[in-house]
Amino acid sequence: MIWKKIKNRYEYIFCLFTMLVMNLSLVNLYDMLFWAPLYWGYSLFIPLYYSTVQNNQLHGIETLILGLSSVALGQIVTIGYYVIYNKYYWKKYCICAIEQLLYHPEGLALMGVYLALYWASGYMPSSYYTTNCGIYWNHVLSQLLLQDFLQFVVHYIEHKNSYLYRKLHQSHHRFIHPTLLDAFSGSYQDSICMIIVPLFVTSRMIHTNAWSYMVFGTIYANLLSLIHSEVDHPWDPFSSVLGIGTARDHRCHHKKLKKNYGHIFMFWDQLFGTYA
Repeated sequence: MIWKKIKNRYEYIFCLFTMLVMNLSLVNLYDMLFWAPLYWGYSLFIPLYYSTVQNNQLHGIETLILGLSSVALGQIVTIGYYVIYNKYYWKKYCICAIEQLLYHPEGLALMGVYLALYWASGYMPSSYYTTNCGIYWNHVLSQLLLQDFLQFVVHYIEHKNSYLYRKLHQSHHRFIHPTLLDAFSGSYQDSICMIIVPLFVTSRMIHTNAWSYMVFGTIYANLLSLIHSEVDHPWDPFSSVLGIGTARDHRCHHKKLKKNYGHIFMFWDQLFGTYA
């Protein structure tokens, strides 16, 4: 029985490896091995660094500032990577990014206000105010899975109900061919229903420390931006094998509307028969 389990596990790993090799060319493999560690290393620098510093006991506002800074840094790194990798004119693209942030506060700005008020209220679970431990990666993964599932459910309902679609989500779908900067453009109501409410529920159901929540928030915001890209990323073939959503998956959603409601993971669409 034990040997059979080991054999099945190795067969599963071999199948994953085979799928990965089939999806990757040598150029893609080089790009992925170069860009992925660089991109995520810089994006997660704040929690990765401060969680390993001795005597890293922070107080109230300091932790909040670091958390907001981590998400902001992740977005800056995302734009930097995007401009360099695709050889765009960086000055023009950065100006567009600033304009997008100012003209569409229903996105990242709203998330920042929500987190600041939630944190300052003292209503967050007590574990979120602690910084005396490292990063719990299992908590990060659990938060990403729950957040994306809740977001999938809301997204699915909005598309299935024509009234909700018109009132909440249609403004986001004016982008038939979305770009990286369109990720958080929509309506306040849509952002509250699809992002803020799932974030609140996730925080109540999964308790973790400040560093783990910073990692979760940064990865979550980065992935929402990345899937709205008009071009593919070097790690997308690897992501597809693992069931992680790619820019190609989400472009399909913006074109077909009735497919690929998931954002971070495609498990939900595969489970409910809405994957394309």
